Amino acid sequence: MITRNMVKKAVAFLLAICVLFISFVNCKNNYVSAVPSTDGIMFGQCYRLRNAKANLYLTMNSTSDADNIGCSLQARNANNSAQIFRLGIYNSTNTYNLSPLSSSNRVLSLENTSNANNVSIVLKSNSASSSQAWYINMTTQGYMIKSYLNGKTITPKSLGSARGTAIGSYSYSTSY
Repeated sequence: MITRNMVKKAVAFLLAICVLFISFVNCKNNYVSAVPSTDGIMFGQCYRLRNAKANLYLTMNSTSDADNIGCSLQARNANNSAQIFRLGIYNSTNTYNLSPLSSSNRVLSLENTSNANNVSIVLKSNSASSSQAWYINMTTQGYMIKSYLNGKTITPKSLGSARGTAIGSYSYSTSY
């Protein structure tokens, strides 16, 4: 004799099978991607970016929230929101973006798509373009931030180390 309790269990079992089947069918286009390893640096956190050679910090040249604002090396200033950067992530390329606290929706970007050295680093509206995507790799001197687009690192222009030196992209070398 079939009891009410047996019917409940059978319906629950059939529902579980249906849910499992639907889950598998809907997951066929989902892909797993991992956040790139940065040896302790985490996206969503805020950081100051110090040049190891000059002992000066990457600083936006203005706290204005506008495109094409450049950046330079400056002394540390505890109250300067243009000197603190939030690390975001682009999951599609496993790369990062850097946004100064002084900006609401702008990120560090190569000024253009050139592969030359000394391309300026400027603020641009966040469009997730390859010129705004950065890798962060550990080096013997700390970390380097390398462009996804051209493979160059964020470096003082002409490899300068004086206060006020503009920031650009440059081929990586351990000598600076």
